[in-house]
Amino acid sequence: MNIKIRLSILAAALAASASALATTIDPSNYDYSMSISPAAGRIATTLSNFPLLVRLSSTRQPWFNPADCGTGGADLRFALADGTLLVHEIDTWNPSGESFVWVNVPSLSPVTEIKVYWGVKNASLAPAVNAADTWPDYVAVYHLGEGDKIAYDSSANGYSAWKFPQGGRLREHPRPVCDRRDESP
Repeated sequence: MNIKIRLSILAAALAASASALATTIDPSNYDYSMSISPAAGRIATTLSNFPLLVRLSSTRQPWFNPADCGTGGADLRFALADGTLLVHEIDTWNPSGESFVWVNVPSLSPVTEIKVYWGVKNASLAPAVNAADTWPDYVAVYHLGEGDKIAYDSSANGYSAWKFPQGGRLREHPRPVCDRRDESP
């Protein structure tokens, strides 16, 4: 058999297994859902592994009530229209105002539809989400809203840093998860 044909068959098999391993959402396990999509004209081309900021509040979405979510938005889930689970990180959860959630969208285009689910009926059936997976291509991600002297890294690398007041520089926190590659201060 020709090597090109073998490689094509192998690539097709790997793509099929990756699709089969994708976690999906069971909409019947949630009391509430809504669809969101990019505003017309906001996205001109398809973006890959794009961290999309989703702003949730009962003012923006009158049918969304944060009180219907688990504590701190714990049961909030995002999925593509086909049910494929999307990883996300809750940056700020405000039960009486606006919440900020970063959702990693593998392929974001002008026609991408994202489903939001909350109000889980059976918590044991809610698929797990690792917030650090929201940032697969980033060395470090700092939201800087923690309010203390540490800027926590949201990526899987764990490069937390000290925050200094009045325009000071960020410095590495003494407990890094990974080794530093740059030893300069």
